[in-house]
Amino acid sequence: NDYELLTFFTKEIKKYVKKNNGFYIKIDPYVAYKQRDIDGILIKGGFNNQPIIDNLTKLNYKHYGFTLYQDKTEQVRWMFVLNLENKTEEQILKEMKQSTRTRINKTLKYNYRIKELGENDLEHFHEILKSTGERRNFGLQSLKYFKDFYNIYSKNNMVKFLLIQIDLDEYLKILNSNIEEDNKKKEYLHDKLKNNDSKNTKMEINNVEKDIEDLKQKIEEAEKFKKEYGNILDLSTAMFITYGDEIIYLSSGSYEEFMTLNGQYLTQWEMIKYGIKNNFKRYNFYGISGNFDTKDSQYGIYNFKRGFNGYVVELIGEFDLPVTYHYYIYSLLKKLKNIIK
Repeated sequence: NDYELLTFFTKEIKKYVKKNNGFYIKIDPYVAYKQRDIDGILIKGGFNNQPIIDNLTKLNYKHYGFTLYQDKTEQVRWMFVLNLENKTEEQILKEMKQSTRTRINKTLKYNYRIKELGENDLEHFHEILKSTGERRNFGLQSLKYFKDFYNIYSKNNMVKFLLIQIDLDEYLKILNSNIEEDNKKKEYLHDKLKNNDSKNTKMEINNVEKDIEDLKQKIEEAEKFKKEYGNILDLSTAMFITYGDEIIYLSSGSYEEFMTLNGQYLTQWEMIKYGIKNNFKRYNFYGISGNFDTKDSQYGIYNFKRGFNGYVVELIGEFDLPVTYHYYIYSLLKKLKNIIK
């Protein structure tokens, strides 16, 4: 915002870069552009940081533009953020979309295992991420990259890798116990119906029968999984960075065949609780598309994050600052490469 200071800084940093044989500077300021709500709609009277973009462009910083997708830039320009400040777990859970809250509660009901991974456990993380990358067609860094990342940032407790597992024997035990309880409830309601032909009682019976059918399907699915994959299943994993007063959900993966077990929801809930407990102010779900059309290919990512409540953050974007004429040659070669592709 301080144009005079920005001018001085730009002039001096260009001298430094040129002296060290650089030909351009890339910046990606962590500055929001315009204030938006949960649906990505601009808030009337909200902040507008267009003057910051104007200041940068006056000094010859080349703006990458108001991109919608990350594949056009090196960093995300659109994020989804949940405020944690002065919030309790109960509040956060209550304010979530009902379907998200229901999925989280189901995972808690079935005693899933939550494991924090150390350096020697990161093979689990990498394998799940690899499976997800093949399904969604995105590239993946090596296992060494993630181990190096862990070793650098774990020293200051700035990185966390979580793994969600399920013990199918324990899961089946709970499911069978629930069926027993529902069958007893059904018998009770049938006895009640004999004495009082109530419409409400009939509805209760129908609901219990639906619950029993749902439990039977879960048992059938769990037995199939156990036979095919063994008793302990890795469901979902994620990587988080903690910095300042913010937790950033950086990367995750889930096995497609186990998506119905909702491990991906529990991963998020565990870190949200961690954030509340450790006085973080923001939980950053990180990248989304800036296209909020339900037909958009990336809408599902946004919709998943939206279920936890929060708001859309649009950043001002990336800029290049040319230092020597080589930048323009470099830019031309990049354009030619993209045309050939």
